[in-house]
Amino acid sequence: GLHLAQDSKPHLEQQVRLPEGGMARGRACFALALLVACIGLSIVLQAKPGFVGASGTRSERIQVARGAVIFSPGGDQRQKGDGSGQLPHGPISAYSFTLMDAAKKKQQAVPVTKDIMKIRKKFGDGEFRNTYYIENNRPGTTELRKAEILNELLEPESEVTKKFITFLAKKRRLKGLPAICDFFVGALYREESIEAVLVTSAEELSPEQIQTIKDKMKEKTGASEIKIVSKLDPSLLSGFKITWSFMDPDNLENPTKTEDVSLKYMLQQAALQKGIVVA
Repeated sequence: GLHLAQDSKPHLEQQVRLPEGGMARGRACFALALLVACIGLSIVLQAKPGFVGASGTRSERIQVARGAVIFSPGGDQRQKGDGSGQLPHGPISAYSFTLMDAAKKKQQAVPVTKDIMKIRKKFGDGEFRNTYYIENNRPGTTELRKAEILNELLEPESEVTKKFITFLAKKRRLKGLPAICDFFVGALYREESIEAVLVTSAEELSPEQIQTIKDKMKEKTGASEIKIVSKLDPSLLSGFKITWSFMDPDNLENPTKTEDVSLKYMLQQAALQKGIVVA
């Protein structure tokens, strides 16, 4: 009986150890599979999809332009675009840069820019939008016919603009034209380093005063060119107010920076220091 117990002991230990060996092999296989999955995931993440332009230099230029929007040293709030903090990318920016390239290649940058600004204004007109949507929603209207209708309504100055509208229709992106125009104008201001500045003054400024403001704003913003728009406001009493860094520099909408050196502002600040609220 003792021999049987002793003989059966190694057999029992072998039975107990077999599952442990199986579990060890299972753990090793799982670790190996996890390692392979991690390597594959890292490869996928590194291979980020991007817009493929006509040449590699264009793709690099798009990245540079986007980087300038996000990482410009001035701390400009326009860096954040729509407030998401993301780099501008996708169809809107890709098609905008494609149009910009085509315009420069055909030496049509000026007329194309005029067309784009005209298109923005047209789509801001309710009567034009109603006419356009009625014509486009007729049964059986193809995408190419929609492009023809749009070209007839807009009457673009440049052939590049007309062909671009047709190109968008072929890609079924015609509805994105207003957004593409908005991005195009903003990108144009950034690429050409133009800063739109609104100067509101109590009295009409002299050419010398305007030139002085231009020079000071070049130093302040680092822009190559300053686009001054003057506006009179007698309620300022004296002095002027400067507004810049617009989210929409073409229409001077949503400024993010202001410097007020008007007499009205100074009087308001003096009143506030004395505890007087001025409406």
